[in-house]
Formats: sequence, structure tokens, C-alpha cells
Amino acid sequence: MIVAIFAVALASVAVSTWYHYQGARRPIELWGSPNAVLVAQAPRIDALRLGRPSSSASPQKEDQPPDAQPGESAPSDQPRERLFVGSHAYEVLASKDVSTAHGITNIRRALVLDPTFDWTSPEPGGHPHWQFALEFSDHDRSATLLFDFDSRQVGAAGTHKTGLLDPTASDDIQKFFAEQFEPAAQSTPAAK
Repeated sequence: MIVAIFAVALASVAVSTWYHYQGARRPIELWGSPNAVLVAQAPRIDALRLGRPSSSASPQKEDQPPDAQPGESAPSDQPRERLFVGSHAYEVLASKDVSTAHGITNIRRALVLDPTFDWTSPEPGGHPHWQFALEFSDHDRSATLLFDFDSRQVGAAGTHKTGLLDPTASDDIQKFFAEQFEPAAQSTPAAK
């Protein structure tokens, strides 16, 4: 009887592991394993509202402090002015620490699960116009996910891979960004 119970428990663990692996396999392929781990576990998350991109011949030089070594970025306590994605430099119009914001736990979990994405529709052609980003950081490691809500595309900075968000997930994540960056005048009660 004990052997039978142990066998059932072992089978349950195997099925559960397989199920969770299948439910996260494609997002992990999209982000890459190190980025997926940061999305799921990084202690700090910053939301960025991005402006229109401009071309930049040398992104590292503009983003570095004057005394930085090659490949070193600006310290995290200094406001970032630009986000470099490939050959484009996006102006960072606003940034906010959302590590404890309402809904961020659901969003970070959703970004590593298959149902958040539309894997059946063809991706829209052309280069996405990234409007927002989430930067997940843990000390010296970071992963930045980019969002284009007009085309529902999502991608990771530093890669050329993009995915297509499910319409409901896209709407929910877009609402999250709207809540984070709504003007202070709208969030405070009107004076009488």
C-alpha cells in the first residue's frame, strides 16, 4: 500500500512538472531563460513610458556616464534618458518603480505563461513602435520587456524576437501602464 501511494505521488509530481513546463515553454523561448527568471523573480521592476525612437550610431556612448568603462551603463539611481533597442534610441519620457504596484505580480506571472500570448495569429509586419517597457533588475542583471499596444507586440530588448499578446492580456497590461502614468491631477480629488 505504501509503495502504491508513493508511486501515485511520484506520478503526480511528474505530471505537474510536465504541465507547468508545457505552459511556460514558449514564453521562455521568447525571452530566453535568464530573462524569464528575472521576469518571474527580480526584486525591482521599473515601468518606462517611451517616446518616439531616433537612430543612434553609438548607443553605449550616450547612455554611459563620462567615467564609465566600455559596456557599462549608467548607475540605476540616475534617471535614464534613453533606452536603446537595436539601432534605435527611445526617449524615456517617464519612469516609475512598480515593484509593489497593484497588479504587477499578476503581470509578471502572466508574462511567463502561454495563455498570455496569441501563438496562432501571424505577427504584424514592420518594426514595432515600442510605447512602454518593464525593466526587471536584480543587482547587476536586468531584462527589459517592450510593449507596442497598437500591434499587441511584445519583445525583449537585446533580441529581435517578438511575440503577440492575447487581446485581453494586452488590454490588461495597457491599463496597468495607464494607471502608473496617469496625470496626478486625475488621481487626486477635485478641490471644492
